[in-house]
Amino acid sequence: MTKEEAKAELIAKYEDEAKKDAAVLVRDIEEKAKDEADKKAREIVTLAIQRTAVDHTSDVAVSTVTLANDEMKGRIIGREGRNIRALENATGVDFIIDDTPEAIVISSFDPVRREIARISLEKLMLDGRIQPARIEEMVEKVTRDIEMTIK
Repeated sequence: MTKEEAKAELIAKYEDEAKKDAAVLVRDIEEKAKDEADKKAREIVTLAIQRTAVDHTSDVAVSTVTLANDEMKGRIIGREGRNIRALENATGVDFIIDDTPEAIVISSFDPVRREIARISLEKLMLDGRIQPARIEEMVEKVTRDIEMTIK
């Protein structure tokens, strides 16, 4: 082998190694860029979901019942909260009674339970007799009516 042939072979060998190293480096850079892009895309989608989920969830999981007057809130709560506890236990939903004038919020992810609670509360307010025994009666009656409507 002559000096020129040896030199050409050595250059070819180093050239092949450099190409392989460059290919590995390019692949690593592409993978890192792809991983970062995926991470950034997830962040953007998560932020978008978080911003819109609140509005959607409140529309889907909450119903509002308007009251004739604020005195009705006290009657619905009952002595030591027994009426509101009876309503929550009988219907399986959360009643939110806050400073909102003449309104009670009913919160539940189950739309059937929420509707049963809303109708029961409205009928109890019309009747005027809000007490634990009457609450259970009314919830059972409304539940039967709703089940018949669904069928």
